[in-house]
Amino acid sequence: MFGFSFLQIFAILIGIAFFIYKFQAFMTVIDGFKDWIKRKKKYEADKLKYSPLQNKLNEIIENGDMLNQYSLESIYFHLVKLVDLKDNCVMYFSITGGAISNIEINSENSSAISVEPKSFIANNSSGQINFTKNNSEIDIITFEIHFDDDKKNRQSKKYLVSISEEKLLEL
Repeated sequence: MFGFSFLQIFAILIGIAFFIYKFQAFMTVIDGFKDWIKRKKKYEADKLKYSPLQNKLNEIIENGDMLNQYSLESIYFHLVKLVDLKDNCVMYFSITGGAISNIEINSENSSAISVEPKSFIANNSSGQINFTKNNSEIDIITFEIHFDDDKKNRQSKKYLVSISEEKLLEL
């Protein structure tokens, strides 16, 4: 008919497929470039939109004042010794991480609870908590302690004391 052999037709079809593939690859690159341009414009618009916020953040970081009030140091209570006296219990503890002051303590399952000293405990110093148990069979006492840290930030921590295991766990 046309005088083309099978191999010639096959070669022409492969050539056409190759050009289609190259065209699709070229279009993919163009679409990617268009997408990049769109993202760049959005980035520039967002940069202008959030520039005042970034300036404020840079100012806070440079001054350091506002940043410091949010960077709370962790205060840790460590059990030193636990003395169980039938209806009463005395827990000796030490603290690390900073000094604490204006100390308040409360418990739901102890009829009376107090902390000594109440006004101030220096870093790496100790104190004691006195519990009056509602029932001499009570083995676990939970309490919440409220205090001011070195920076006068009010903090609170919840603990569980296991009398039989002589453990203090932060909740």
